[in-house]
Amino acid sequence: MVFSDLKKLIEKENRLFLILVVLLIIGFTFSQFGLLFYGTYIFVFLLGICMVLFIAAMIFRIDLKHLSHKQIILYLIIAIAITFLLLMRFYLGNIFFQGFFVLGIVAYVAITATFLMYSCYQIGVSWDEKIYNKGWMWLRWLIFLGCTILSIIFMLSISRLGLALQQRDTEVQFAFGVFALILTIIVILFAVIGGLFALRGKLNAWLGFFFIWVAIYTLYLMLNVYFALSSSESQYSLPVTIALYFFDLFLILYTIGKLIGDKADIISEKVKFIKADAILIFLIFSKAAYEFGATEITAIDASRFGAIWGFVLFIPLLFITGLYGIINYSRTIKERELNKEAE
Repeated sequence: MVFSDLKKLIEKENRLFLILVVLLIIGFTFSQFGLLFYGTYIFVFLLGICMVLFIAAMIFRIDLKHLSHKQIILYLIIAIAITFLLLMRFYLGNIFFQGFFVLGIVAYVAITATFLMYSCYQIGVSWDEKIYNKGWMWLRWLIFLGCTILSIIFMLSISRLGLALQQRDTEVQFAFGVFALILTIIVILFAVIGGLFALRGKLNAWLGFFFIWVAIYTLYLMLNVYFALSSSESQYSLPVTIALYFFDLFLILYTIGKLIGDKADIISEKVKFIKADAILIFLIFSKAAYEFGATEITAIDASRFGAIWGFVLFIPLLFITGLYGIINYSRTIKERELNKEAE
């Protein structure tokens, strides 16, 4: 569970990450509820300290969990200097500074969406395995067929809603209804592939759970783009603001929990050139850049760019995750068959 992973932040070796996460949440909360002045300065400091820590972890391969007091003081001094430069950003040039926001937005959306998609696949497989172990084959078929049909109907409804919203607000120059339809086609494609596998005795019942999640997340992404682009909805109502705040907060805490928890060792083993610590620092940096870009007057609208980028990125992520899931689950099915033969 994500909250059990987050408990590791209070461990002594993770106190540095805890401080950064708390600052990020405070700044994020300020920026979401109108206290932009305080949020801006917190984000600027986070940008400075995260840049220093990321370079230390990525380039100099320093273990951030075991920093000495002298190293912490040195990094803090360098971070304050960088923070000062960021506050005097008009001397740095617009191209360099705008690159900050683009990099932060793209990285934040990519990291959180990737972790969330993969986690949804794992949860679906985990639930499917529990049902399989109980011998409830009828329930697996019910979940696969029932959830798949419901999710496709839901996806088609979302596509129609997207097209209707586009016609309702002609100033919205983004075809999110078409993008929702593309996602629907991908879901139908994998449903057909799953059905063909099922006819060969290889039931991917986890796809039912997965498709339901995809439908819910597609609706969120589409509405997020609509609220970001629609001039009539430029100022969110309080319920919308609160709902988006808690979803974003869950997203960032979920990803941090995975990076500080059971996924940290796996990442360190499989990805040799970057540690989980460096990814975590870069995630905090990315979110700070994202929110700072959304609160400051810049050449790009961070909230709009992030909403559109998240929707567009979800298309290849859905395809890759679905394809990976079916291939990987086929190995699980083969292991089951070998175990039955061995018995």
